[in-house]
Amino acid sequence: MERKKMLKIVFSVFLIIVALNVVAYLFKLQLPLEFLTPPFSGFYRGEIAPDKTLFFFFWNHPQYGMTPLLYGQTLHSNELEIYVYAPLVQNRNVTLILKCYKIFKINETLEEKALAKPILILEIPALERDWGYKKIQLPITDKTLLYEVYYKNQKIFEFKYLTLKSYIPAPRFTLGSLFMRTSTYIFATTIICLIALLFAKLSIDRVGYVPKIPTWFIAIAPSLLIAFIGFGIYLIVYEFAVVNANITLIPSFAIFYFISLYALRKKPIIFYLMRILSLDNMVKSLYELPVLIKDNEIVLCSNSWKDFILGRKTKVELIGEKWYWKVEDSNDRIYVYDDIVERDGKLIIELAPLHERDVEAIIQEIITAESIAQAYHELQRDYADLTAKFHIESYKIGKQHVETFFNLLEKLLFIKELKTDSNKIEGEQEENIHE
Repeated sequence: MERKKMLKIVFSVFLIIVALNVVAYLFKLQLPLEFLTPPFSGFYRGEIAPDKTLFFFFWNHPQYGMTPLLYGQTLHSNELEIYVYAPLVQNRNVTLILKCYKIFKINETLEEKALAKPILILEIPALERDWGYKKIQLPITDKTLLYEVYYKNQKIFEFKYLTLKSYIPAPRFTLGSLFMRTSTYIFATTIICLIALLFAKLSIDRVGYVPKIPTWFIAIAPSLLIAFIGFGIYLIVYEFAVVNANITLIPSFAIFYFISLYALRKKPIIFYLMRILSLDNMVKSLYELPVLIKDNEIVLCSNSWKDFILGRKTKVELIGEKWYWKVEDSNDRIYVYDDIVERDGKLIIELAPLHERDVEAIIQEIITAESIAQAYHELQRDYADLTAKFHIESYKIGKQHVETFFNLLEKLLFIKELKTDSNKIEGEQEENIHE
């Protein structure tokens, strides 16, 4: 049964995951996770205009600092730095034109663009034998845009632009500010855990019971909670991604909610329902009914999470003379019942009359009498065996004594005959002498 339940749970979780993936695919849903791009490696040659003017495009990576922006690459930061080296252009500015386009996807391979914003004109001072520099800030957007850079009416560079919060420059961190941000996340996690604890307490107070939680989940839940909290701290310290770290609060809330349910659950009282089926064959039926008793109300402990979430509870009503046996060293009870029916959302148990206790006592007396009779019979049999063994041993001992007696008697008779013969011989010898 446990294996079947486990297979049902695994199959249900699999169906839920498949359903979520289908919904995400149909509605183009994505988790708002942001992961930083790896650092640039290699030689960056920039862009060269026909008049030998060099253009270098950079952006500030949150971890690795100044990073080259390559042709056609996606820029996630809202700041763009442009360096210009124009050895042949002196005493005047270098003019760049930035055109912004919206991208419309026609199909999987074709895209269409339309001018989205006013043209941006940049004037970069071109000093003799020195670098020109310009830093611009682009408007924040949550949709991918295409920027094209023109110089002297000729396109020299293009890049895509999509703002991510993890790349937007923030004030420089100090150890103190980083400690405060990490402490804030830990404090928020603590508050979330306390809220989960409160929700668990309210859920238990509403229905009174907690369905069975798999042991394997309780075993790995604390480790999962610590892993999510550690991952959030990692995102804050190493990725500077506060938004991503806050997402970890959702699974932390769910995990701690179930841990709280397990910790706050009340131990149920077991009603053992017993009924005599056959006195001749000494057969009884026995059912275990886990319940909770609160304010003289008996509630059945259900293992259905659906009933728990919907707040359903089944009340147990005992009808008849409410007598029972107490189970030693526990609050469990043993009832003798006549019938069990479910009516109007209640579980009604019709208890057997008090004379059933007398029947039990009589059965106990019968069992005791039978045990005594059986013990008496076994004692008689053992006594007979012992008496027989005693008679056999006595016979053997008496036989030995008789045999010993006759052996002695034979020896005595033999000695007497020897004496008689010796006397006769002596008399004959004396007669011969006299003659």
